[in-house]
Amino acid sequence: MKSCVQNSEARQQLLDAIPGFVFVKDKRSRYVALSQGVSTLMGYQNPEDFLTYGGTDFDVRAPACEIADIYISEDTQVVKTKEPSKLLYKAEYHQKTVFGLCTKNLITLADNGIGVIGHSVDVSALVSANLISAALLMDKGPDRISKNGQVCRYIKPTYDSHSFTVRQSECLYYLLRGKSFSEIGLLLAISKRTVEDHVERIKDKLICDSRSQLIEAAVEKGYFNIIPESIVNKDRL
Repeated sequence: MKSCVQNSEARQQLLDAIPGFVFVKDKRSRYVALSQGVSTLMGYQNPEDFLTYGGTDFDVRAPACEIADIYISEDTQVVKTKEPSKLLYKAEYHQKTVFGLCTKNLITLADNGIGVIGHSVDVSALVSANLISAALLMDKGPDRISKNGQVCRYIKPTYDSHSFTVRQSECLYYLLRGKSFSEIGLLLAISKRTVEDHVERIKDKLICDSRSQLIEAAVEKGYFNIIPESIVNKDRL
């Protein structure tokens, strides 16, 4: 028993020593470990209180519980695909609004089961300093994963389900946000004609005949909620 307590304390010290917010969930999205910083954000005095109370994203004592289903859906995808995920979000936690960047990876747990380990970094200071544009999150459009001002955007290399290239993904990202071909060309430092060529390729892949059909198909597939990684890296908004 003493050994178990010591191991638990050592694990907690390790989690608390990592900068940012660290957590571990099982495959059912129940938290099994979290840093002190995470429990404080969730409105609890310490990790043990949170785990005892319920231990899910729905048990957060803050408005962020309203987007629990988004976080859990992402956990499920990581477990199912065994691929890491990145999520850029704005959420209301206990007495604090957080602009965060969360990375999740598959992990093997002590009982040989699988789960998700997450590391979230508060990028609010970068947003305030205009090093990351708040427009990445707060753009207007057919949004399906925003609730009461809380916003989530998935970050992926490309809109990969149709083998889009990086440049095609960038063009589609701006097209979904109402940019004209000329505006997209200026943002990406390419000609209007090159943009038109990329859009034609995208239409072929989505089996669309017009720009309006393309946008409708892309929205239906949830592409508005995805930010191509190159857009985040360059932050050209």
